[in-house]
Amino acid sequence: TTSDKNPVTRRLNRLAGRLLIAMAREAGQVGSFIVYRPAYWFAESPTVCRRTRWSRMTRRLERCGLVQRQVDCSRDRVRKVAVTQTGWRWVIENCGPGAVLPLESL
Repeated sequence: TTSDKNPVTRRLNRLAGRLLIAMAREAGQVGSFIVYRPAYWFAESPTVCRRTRWSRMTRRLERCGLVQRQVDCSRDRVRKVAVTQTGWRWVIENCGPGAVLPLESL
């Protein structure tokens, strides 16, 4: 059970959470579209397996309403992503504002 003061946020697996935090950190604000570059955000080589996992997690984040994707018209390749208000709230509630905001603004 939950009270009105303490809403339960959706639980994400570790990779989905890391991906959402990386997107929010890169964007810096709600609704700002950024180039989709998970290999750069995580400083990892983009192997086929990793690309598949990142893509699957991004689709899952979109289904949860945490991000918005811009894809190519002819296929489902992600070009840009934006963190929604719900996604931003998830990051703040689960990680604190220091996870995405510069320390000067806290």
